[in-house]
Amino acid sequence: MALTVANMITEAEKIYVRGDVSDATWQKYLDFGLENAIRDFNWHDLQAQQTYNTVANTETLSISSSIRSLFSVRLNLTSPVRRPKLVYMTPEAFDEEGYQGTDHKGVPLHYTLWGSVMYLGPVPDAVYVVRSLETRWPSTFASQATSISSPVARIEEYLIHYVVFWAFQAKSQADLSEKHLAIARQLLLHARRAETNRITDAATPGAGAYEV
Repeated sequence: MALTVANMITEAEKIYVRGDVSDATWQKYLDFGLENAIRDFNWHDLQAQQTYNTVANTETLSISSSIRSLFSVRLNLTSPVRRPKLVYMTPEAFDEEGYQGTDHKGVPLHYTLWGSVMYLGPVPDAVYVVRSLETRWPSTFASQATSISSPVARIEEYLIHYVVFWAFQAKSQADLSEKHLAIARQLLLHARRAETNRITDAATPGAGAYEV
């Protein structure tokens, strides 16, 4: 299933039927649902491999502000070809090692993060390519057109019931809001199980979809 924002709003309105919620408000509710869905789970569709170029004689490297988590940071070295892993250090430990000094240059061995800035030590003495495996925060629905699709596959049904929960919650209809929140939670659980089954080596016999 790959529903657009407009599709999801249409389906939500079929369930809600009152017709007193604007598209902008539905999109805001969709953002609440998306944030809830990605808070405790790293979805495959939000995972990416990225590369960044260092600047010679500069200890800092600007990374994307949309990064949620970094799982691996390596250098892509070409002579000889190898990918040594950079060792993470806490900001305090990084400073204690003295790698922030621009007179300590060479091939980076360590890194730390402060905000959206990566600090490398030793300070790169040339341009190096840094490769990262990361998960990212998605763009919000409210900041985009209604023709876009959900950034995560298989969670549209969950989002539809989640926004209906918010709509009834706003009207103080607790029984209906609780009903659709329960449905949304179950649909989100199903979507997470589907994600897990994409990696057959991590699945167990009898888990379902990966079996022939």
